[in-house]
Amino acid sequence: MRRNIYIFLVQIMLFNMSYKDVYAFERAASCDRPAVSYGKQAVSCDQRAVAMLSAGKKRTGWHKIKNKYYYFDKKGLLQRNKIVGSKKSGYYYVDRNGIRITDKNIRYAVKFVMRYSSSKDQPEKRLKSCFKALCKYRYRQSHLDKPSAKKMKSYAADMFGHKRGNCYRYASAFAYIARVLGYDSRVSVGGVTAYAHRKLSPHGWTEVKINGKWMICDCSMQNAHKKNRLFLVEKKKYPFRLRCDNRYVMDVKKGKVSWK
Repeated sequence: MRRNIYIFLVQIMLFNMSYKDVYAFERAASCDRPAVSYGKQAVSCDQRAVAMLSAGKKRTGWHKIKNKYYYFDKKGLLQRNKIVGSKKSGYYYVDRNGIRITDKNIRYAVKFVMRYSSSKDQPEKRLKSCFKALCKYRYRQSHLDKPSAKKMKSYAADMFGHKRGNCYRYASAFAYIARVLGYDSRVSVGGVTAYAHRKLSPHGWTEVKINGKWMICDCSMQNAHKKNRLFLVEKKKYPFRLRCDNRYVMDVKKGKVSWK
């Protein structure tokens, strides 16, 4: 009888530990406060310390928690805002909360990055390698485009799928590439001309946030003007006449991708 009561109490204790572990994980994935403590486990809200199973073992690889997948490295640290995985399990982008993103264009971007850059390189070097690779995609002019936030997804899918497109497709595709490498990105639209006495033509380009500054990455103009350097250029140093009318920002929240 005493043995049964003891086993029952142990089961209750393990259940409570498991519940607290998941609760702590969710709290850590959604706040920026200092570390909080649940029992003997200190849980950091920046997600670096959310690495212990309730049984006391480190998490490694993919784990499903509340219908979302998270990835822990070999040291048991939760990974976020980067490409993670392996050849066996597949490569995915996880957002700032560590949630695996399965959006179609994000998956396209991950495949592109893995193909055209080395995982051993730093993110900025990988970004440059991908910029050069995307610039090799064929330019295809379209006079019917009227860009909007809602069209960014279809533009990117068209460029990734057909490996050709106009400036808006270059811009949106590269915005996804920058995002999976951990950078904030947006698409700007307006007008451009490389010639002093011509009117500005409709144009779109990518802007990537590097060290707190938005820098221009213009794949389509780079394709046409190969002697110029149009990767991570400050606006004041951009070599052509440029006008910005609108900006569309990519937002990744709760495992979903949207443009606004």
